[in-house]
Amino acid sequence: KPPQERYDIIHFHLAMDVYLNRKWIKKSNALIYLTPHSPELAAKEIVSDIYGLNPNSLWSKLATYILVNRERDVFSQVNQFVFPCTEAREPYLLDPVIEKQLSSSNSCRYALTCSPAPILKGSVKETRANLNIPIGSQIICYAGRHNHIKGYDLFVNAAMEILQEDESVYVIVLGLPGVIKSPKHSRWIDVGWTDRPHDYMSAADIFVLPNRSTYFDLI
Repeated sequence: KPPQERYDIIHFHLAMDVYLNRKWIKKSNALIYLTPHSPELAAKEIVSDIYGLNPNSLWSKLATYILVNRERDVFSQVNQFVFPCTEAREPYLLDPVIEKQLSSSNSCRYALTCSPAPILKGSVKETRANLNIPIGSQIICYAGRHNHIKGYDLFVNAAMEILQEDESVYVIVLGLPGVIKSPKHSRWIDVGWTDRPHDYMSAADIFVLPNRSTYFDLI
């Protein structure tokens, strides 16, 4: 790696990367910028999504305690935080230690982000036909990670009730499998990861966004 002293600013996108590089960061005069991207503390995401620990277990509580304190330490070392908008700070303001850091004068800057304009690769009729969904059916669509913070459990429970009550309804789910499993049902379609989410959203009658907390959801 080139000597860190050559840099005026080092911009990180993961708090844990700051932590892992903390020793050589201390040797530098560079300003440390951080853009967090999670809808909750990254420490909590690591425990639930990567470790897959039961939130009520002792191991989960211990891991959360250790990683949250590491993340707090990281936030105390950062010179400048970069968010897409002021509202994106909200999940982090819930932590009293980090809230104090983010609320200090001139600690945050804002750079609006976006996704490219949607380009449909197929018509609504073609998308429905490719999924073998009969004409006249109603489609409910979800897109995102299959975890607690995204409210996927809320979506599963509500959607299953609707499927049981109305045989004309189909459910389309976009996104890779996660810690919360999708139910097995003949009218539940797990598309998985896709580079054409707009086609499926356009083909749906209802799009559901059940987030418990959100950062800056491009959906």
